[in-house]
Amino acid sequence: MSTLAWHAVDSYSAATLVDEDHALVEARVSGARTTMPNAEVAANQGALLGLLAQIGGA
Repeated sequence: MSTLAWHAVDSYSAATLVDEDHALVEARVSGARTTMPNAEVAANQGALLGLLAQIGGA
């Protein structure tokens, strides 16, 4: 799968499947103001990681 296709899938899932809550928005804004810019996990990727953790019994 091409990089362009992956970006399209990621953009679609981020826009339609998982909403950013207030805490996620504030964390992203805070990270941009400090020494950790671009270190955040997107809401859709965080939801997937959470689901995988639940499946794994974490």
